[in-house]
Amino acid sequence: MIIFKNLLKLLIILLTIKLYFCIEIKREEHLTILNELNENSDVIQYSILPGNNEEYEIVKGIQEDAIVYGYYMSNVEVNGWAYLSLVSNDKYNDSTQSRAFGYLEGYLTKDLIWNSKVNYYKNAFNSSEIPNKLDDWLTENIESIHTFIVNNRKSRYWNQITLVMDQINGMLDGYNEANTNSSETLSLHDFFVLNMFGDLFDLMPALNLDKEYKYFQKDLNDIQDWFKRSQHCSALIKVSSDYSELYSGHTTWSGYYTMLRIFKSYNQQFSSDVSGTLSKRNIFSSYPGALISVDDFYLLGDTRMVVIETTNSLVTNDLYHLIRPTTVLSWMRVIVSNRMSTNGKEWCENFQRYNSGTYNNQWMIVSYNLFVPYNELKDGALYVLEQIPGYIEFSDQTQALRQGWWNSYNIPFYETIYDASGYNNYTANNYSDSTIYYMSYQTCPRAEIFRNFAGYVESLEDFQSLLRYNDFEYDPLSHKLPFYAIASRYDLSKKNPSPFGATDTKVTCNSMIDQNTIVAISGPTTSNGQPIFEWNSKIDFMESTSHLGCPEKYNFPWVSFSDTTFRNL
Repeated sequence: MIIFKNLLKLLIILLTIKLYFCIEIKREEHLTILNELNENSDVIQYSILPGNNEEYEIVKGIQEDAIVYGYYMSNVEVNGWAYLSLVSNDKYNDSTQSRAFGYLEGYLTKDLIWNSKVNYYKNAFNSSEIPNKLDDWLTENIESIHTFIVNNRKSRYWNQITLVMDQINGMLDGYNEANTNSSETLSLHDFFVLNMFGDLFDLMPALNLDKEYKYFQKDLNDIQDWFKRSQHCSALIKVSSDYSELYSGHTTWSGYYTMLRIFKSYNQQFSSDVSGTLSKRNIFSSYPGALISVDDFYLLGDTRMVVIETTNSLVTNDLYHLIRPTTVLSWMRVIVSNRMSTNGKEWCENFQRYNSGTYNNQWMIVSYNLFVPYNELKDGALYVLEQIPGYIEFSDQTQALRQGWWNSYNIPFYETIYDASGYNNYTANNYSDSTIYYMSYQTCPRAEIFRNFAGYVESLEDFQSLLRYNDFEYDPLSHKLPFYAIASRYDLSKKNPSPFGATDTKVTCNSMIDQNTIVAISGPTTSNGQPIFEWNSKIDFMESTSHLGCPEKYNFPWVSFSDTTFRNL
């Protein structure tokens, strides 16, 4: 009996030691991030714990009983990105995790959120307030969401929307808790607007249809002006010639005032039974205050999918009446689709529900589970979806990818989408040859450039270089214009320069997927000797463009991001 008791004590001691080391190993895995950071990084580690009266207690360091813990580095001046990595604890229910997740992010990134809000409102609205029409529309939309939630309590889809609302409300509360200036208090509508950057591309004109809204006439200058206002991103998915590697990448086009950037890693341990969460790990390029990428570029670790989009702008006013507040905005639908899908087809089926008709994009879903090096791509490896108000079309485009690559550049691929979006009005109705050239899916400048160079991509370095490509002075396909390039630079235009263009590039590939790793660079391209962008350059638009918190000079290196590491290459 004594021997048994001694053995039992020894077993308990051994189990305790094992548990201790398991905890320490887990901590060490996450703390490796601290050893790989630039020594100038401003590292913050916090845990959020349940407090009294449904309040939170935020403490320094990593606590094993935390609802959420995370790392935050405001490293924008060093390499162009802040970095946030958050992990939730499955010991708590989904709603508790989600609200605490948002709360800790809002609390830690308060200053970035405020700066981003100021820049966005000043440049997009020329105001510090949300336009009245938009504010009213948001009230209706949020009321509609709450009604759907109440009426669909057993629906996993609406449980996911509930978690999104929990997270954004938590972010609002965390931000306002960290804020000590009453003039910088934000509302739920403010946080919706920060997430609706893409949705507003279509919602703003839809709310102003009482005013004449013409895109352009026949003249080439008008077409170029429209491109400046509507083109948003280049993307490429490329399989190497020997099928050894599959690359996915994206270059954002946006106003330079948006270059206050943050890379995020979300590890949300929500229940697969209750909420239908199938992908819990998500790493993505983003912006302060956003629960989404906005660019968009996501690596979904558990399902080994990469989700990318480029924007297809409408060139007709005929569809705006279909945009209604009783739908689910794109930014919410992408979160739900990312969490609830295991392959491209499921993602498209989830995304098409409650189509808002806003942020009308071409979405590309790459399923790396269907890629085996040195073997032919399996069906379903690439799904492509396009959306307009009232209609969504998607299909398996793996056969096209088997030919070498899929490229995306802001002109619709599907004929029905192309025609309904209004492009055929300009390519089929006796407009000039130059108009047809710039509006054609096959002959627009980026289609020609991708066709000219994509076949030569055989390495990650080749892939990175192509997505940063701009040689407008010497490449005849660019017609001497800095915006006809994979990575545009409207600020270099001799006529009417503006602070708009390629603001980043993100890439990943099969060999990086299992490490949950993305390589990215922040700022306008310096490809082929293009000048480094500096806000203090003597150009008229610089002083009139609010860029609070943005680095003054964008000459940053490529950076590697994962859920536990953040380092310069």
